[in-house]
Amino acid sequence: MTPSFPPLLPVLALFSLSCISDKQDDTWRETPQDTAESGDSALDFEPGCITVDGHGGYAYLVDALSVAHEGSLIEICAGEFQESIQVEMALSIKGAGPQQTFWNAPSNQVPFVFFGVDGASLVDMSIGSTRNGVEIRSSSSVTLENLEMHSIPNFGIYAVDSDSTVVNDSTFAATEWGGVFIEGGDAYINDCVFTDNMGFAVKASDGADLLLNSNQISGTTYTELDDDGYVVDGFAVFADEAGQVDLMGNTFHDNLLVAVFADSVDSLYLSGDEISGGLYGIYQWGGDLEMQDVTIQDPTEFGIYFVAPAGESLDAYGLMVSGDPAVVSDYDIDSSILTSIGLYAEADHVSVADSSFEGYQAAGLYLLGYSASGAEAELQNLVFQDNGAMGIRVFSMDVAANEVQISGLRGDEYEMEDGSVYVDYPAAAAISYGNLDWTGGGLESSQGWGISAVYSGLSIDGATFIGGAMASVMDYGSTSIISNSTFSQSESTDWGTVCGYQSSGLSITGNQFVENDAGTQVYDYSEYCGVYYDCKESYLTYYYDRGLDIYLYDSDSEISGNTFQNGDWAIYQYDGRMNAHDNQWSTYGRYAIYAVYGETSISNSTLSDCAGYNLYTYLADLELSEFNATDGAASTTSYETWTDGKLTYSYEYDSYNAALSLNNTTAILDGVNLANHPGPALYGYDSSIEIEDLNMDTVGSSLSYYDTITLRWYYEPVSLYALGVSITNSGYGDGISLIQNSDASFEAVFMQDLQIDGSPGAGIKLDGLEDAYIAHSSVADSGGSGLEVLNSSLSLNDLTISSSGQYGMKGDNSTIDADACTISDNGDSGIYMNDGTLILANSWISGNSGDGLSLHGTDLSATANVISKNEGWGMSCWDVVVSDCGNLVEGNVLGENNGCDESCLEVP
Repeated sequence: MTPSFPPLLPVLALFSLSCISDKQDDTWRETPQDTAESGDSALDFEPGCITVDGHGGYAYLVDALSVAHEGSLIEICAGEFQESIQVEMALSIKGAGPQQTFWNAPSNQVPFVFFGVDGASLVDMSIGSTRNGVEIRSSSSVTLENLEMHSIPNFGIYAVDSDSTVVNDSTFAATEWGGVFIEGGDAYINDCVFTDNMGFAVKASDGADLLLNSNQISGTTYTELDDDGYVVDGFAVFADEAGQVDLMGNTFHDNLLVAVFADSVDSLYLSGDEISGGLYGIYQWGGDLEMQDVTIQDPTEFGIYFVAPAGESLDAYGLMVSGDPAVVSDYDIDSSILTSIGLYAEADHVSVADSSFEGYQAAGLYLLGYSASGAEAELQNLVFQDNGAMGIRVFSMDVAANEVQISGLRGDEYEMEDGSVYVDYPAAAAISYGNLDWTGGGLESSQGWGISAVYSGLSIDGATFIGGAMASVMDYGSTSIISNSTFSQSESTDWGTVCGYQSSGLSITGNQFVENDAGTQVYDYSEYCGVYYDCKESYLTYYYDRGLDIYLYDSDSEISGNTFQNGDWAIYQYDGRMNAHDNQWSTYGRYAIYAVYGETSISNSTLSDCAGYNLYTYLADLELSEFNATDGAASTTSYETWTDGKLTYSYEYDSYNAALSLNNTTAILDGVNLANHPGPALYGYDSSIEIEDLNMDTVGSSLSYYDTITLRWYYEPVSLYALGVSITNSGYGDGISLIQNSDASFEAVFMQDLQIDGSPGAGIKLDGLEDAYIAHSSVADSGGSGLEVLNSSLSLNDLTISSSGQYGMKGDNSTIDADACTISDNGDSGIYMNDGTLILANSWISGNSGDGLSLHGTDLSATANVISKNEGWGMSCWDVVVSDCGNLVEGNVLGENNGCDESCLEVP
């Protein structure tokens, strides 16, 4: 893979090597020893200041070499010299210093060539040349030290097939093909300064091993573009098909393209190096890469670019990779240009520890599995700060992240042209088609997603998430386990702090959601200024206290053992399946749970001080059990309008919502307890509901409307099964109000073991029901009638109604079949019927303030009842048709019979 700007390619061909000068051949002299043995007289040498082992004085180095031997020290005085020298023995050549001894060679010749030497040195001089500065061929242990080379047209030092070449404390400036070129063998380069070299500062190839220690390399640039317009050199360190390359304590500054370029090396190792500027800090294709305590600052495209096609590894710790956002590149993330990344690794084995990544526009760390499967990365104790689109980006890799901290993700642009958003960026950490195991650490102040998993496996444990403009965790088509983590101060209003979007399995267990109500919805109407609104520049409306903890869309989820505190909206489920159990909520502003479509199971839940709806459902299948909600509050909505920078309007109002609101829902309620809620307890709309053990105490205390339980059916058939309902101390309205307002076919209303005490309105009110049934129940102290039946048919068994403010039972245009009921001590007649049918048997009607029975236009069957001690008539009848009658009627204040058939007063 190559970057999208003109790619960096290895040099296509090596340049021709400098030849050995003819001058060297012409000036070769026999040594005095050779001359003596041949019988000739000693040769005379032109005198000068070059000494051999402290003796003699030669004008030419070639003459000094002719008398030197293995191990000799040749010292060159200050001055300017011009010779081309070939050294073929182990000796030392020492100048008077780079500012005193200046060495050059005749045109088109190389100043120094070491050939077949084992243990030679060249030190303390400046070298100029029209070709290479120094060549080392087929030699070993050649040391070059304290040399200065400036404007060498080829290579400063060129070593071929030589072992243990050492270059120390030397300076290379403005060489035209490169500073040091090591081809084969191995070399050690220490404490050197490379400035403004072309091609490269140091190059290794043909299997060469290279060690660079404490060098300073700056200003390296390329020579020329190839025929296709691509750069082929211009890299401070260029390792091309080299062996082991080790860099330690070097400083790279403002090298135009790449500080360290490695192509198909055995391994690259950096320790304590500092890199700044350029396009790339490190570019490696092939070979293992290991980095320790390396600092990289402001390469504009990539801090580190690593590709491992043969399964090589990247291991790094102690990295500091940073890019100033004003300096590094900033391409549109939708473009095909992938740049501005701190560390890019396309590999199968990556380990990064104790490191930091800051400021890059695209990503701090970008990981891509090279193979189809099996790629893995380990991230330990990392810090990411102020990156642009992504802190960590992962494709097709399994990643273990431990104690990773990401903060300040900028995420400036993320919307598509149609207003939708991307699911993987901007994101503090995003993984696609892989697995991410995240332990500890956390995210803070992300202006994008927090951790985003796309078709991946995600596990998060013990992490801390603070702030964030979008979801702290996004599960898109993935499987996720989120446990023992903390989510707080989120600004997300649309996606929640945790978002499951078409998740195939989302487990949220043992977490804390705290104060995720910092979000504020802002609506900008500025485009309508001067058109619809009287403003010039801006017209903004702010809605305060907005936040959402968990958003689930078409997902399978389990939410258990979590704590929700001081929020606005805890869970929003849209479609899918949710199992929420053993959770706790306290102090919520609008919704604890909001479920639309899908299957919802909620159990073993505790809520306190929650405003608005404890539970709201729509078109859902619901199972609710062991649900305890206490001390509810009003839901407060506040907003303000600013026009051209001035506050022009503000408003705040309270809403008293139902604790449970079930709309078009099939619901099973078992073991639900509601207490001290200012709004109604249960509101149902077109819902099929089964209830067992529903207890409501002190609800509706702040209302002047709504009933404790209101169930209404408009378009769906009536279906209610209630076994064990307790209502005490209601604040307003009826205890139970059941209303059917449509022609939908009847299914069933069955209620048993009701206990309703103290409802301000009717205890039970039925309207428009057919064949409803109430048994083994009691209604007491209602402000209105104990039981009010309109346009319905109802069967009663063992119902006790007492101490109602109005009628015990009131029927209007209804059929009531009551058996074994007790209706006593009510504020008006025991039973009042109008235009209906009353079948009353085996019941006790006594002590009511009006008539025992007050019947109008009623078909009556009343047998074996006791009607006594009522303060009005025992029975009053107006236009009553009797089919079967016979009761014990006695002791009523106004008398026993007022217009009723006498047979009704006959004791059966």
